[in-house]
Amino acid sequence: CTARSSRTGYMSFARAPAQRYVPGQPGAAWPPELQLRMRAKVLSLGFQVIVLRLGFHDCLQYKNGGGGCDGCMEWPGYIRWHRNPSNEPTYTDPWTRPPGLTCGTPNVTCGRNGSTLNQVPFNAGLEDIAQVLEELYTNRSSQSPSVDPLPLAPVDLGISRADLWAFAAMVTVEYTIENSNMACEQPIADGWGLITWGQCHPRYGEADCKQKARAFNFSYGRRDCLPSTDGRIYPRLYPFATNREENVPDANANGQATAAWFKREFGFNARETVAIMGAHNLGSPHHDVSFLSYRWKSRSNALLNNGFYRNMMARPDPSNDVTDWFYPTDKWRHYGCQGFGNARGQRPMSSLIPLPRHGHMSAAPLMWTMHKKVQPCINLNDP
Repeated sequence: CTARSSRTGYMSFARAPAQRYVPGQPGAAWPPELQLRMRAKVLSLGFQVIVLRLGFHDCLQYKNGGGGCDGCMEWPGYIRWHRNPSNEPTYTDPWTRPPGLTCGTPNVTCGRNGSTLNQVPFNAGLEDIAQVLEELYTNRSSQSPSVDPLPLAPVDLGISRADLWAFAAMVTVEYTIENSNMACEQPIADGWGLITWGQCHPRYGEADCKQKARAFNFSYGRRDCLPSTDGRIYPRLYPFATNREENVPDANANGQATAAWFKREFGFNARETVAIMGAHNLGSPHHDVSFLSYRWKSRSNALLNNGFYRNMMARPDPSNDVTDWFYPTDKWRHYGCQGFGNARGQRPMSSLIPLPRHGHMSAAPLMWTMHKKVQPCINLNDP
């Protein structure tokens, strides 16, 4: 993908000869006018964080070769779960089996045709955003009525789905960096713009709060995978679904194993691996998707900055500037973005402790959770 949009010598997409995209072929060019309008459409989705996750998952390689940024994902990864009578999570894939049919065994994850898997599928939870983007991809008038409709749907302009997913991920990075810098000037209130919960920048008031974001150059020309012919998948309804098995990282791996996976799969060096892992500053896992109920950053998980790594570098030393202030969450949100420290007005002592999250009746899994010791001025009995 080396071609880039340029204002020199391009034909307005409104007048460009239209040719519907054919899977397996390079995606068509994205003139500046198209990029601006598609950016507005992506921002109107309100799914910023999960769009970034989708963009990364799309680039996974297949175990039998190929893959990588191809507008398709392994379909058994799309799952939902419910509680069975014994209160254990039971997974079911409503798109490959009749609704309500489960594996029939507690504490397992359903694979194809009711078979069981030994871990939660890596793409779990991405089905909704994939279908929302598919509507945007195939409908010229999709999304916000305040955004002018395209002359044709992106697919009819020759745009590949893989290029759309990559573009949406890029817009997410730009938007969340902008939000992070905005929160350096003043906290972001609940319900502002596309943000549901208010955001407190952990470096608010500090000289190093704002970051300089470089300009992005969008590259197009990615090729979508060929539609699946597997009878257990519905390519007409879910053309981004594939039955090819992907090489996925282990969510429970340590740093050494994670770095080795990125080097093997993408040729990343240590610096590049650290850079892409910083995306975990955004969003949070959800228990109904992965058994994990956690967020890496409190009150700032819609802001892309270095907070994810600041947590890792935190030390049990109140004079350590790396440690961030504590921001109350949940029912104590009315304290706003007032950062709490110790009784001396210093940053709180911080440490990582293992905490059970009760994904199963066995109390598993255990996760490392940031623990801050703050002054006893928060009334825990507040309503």
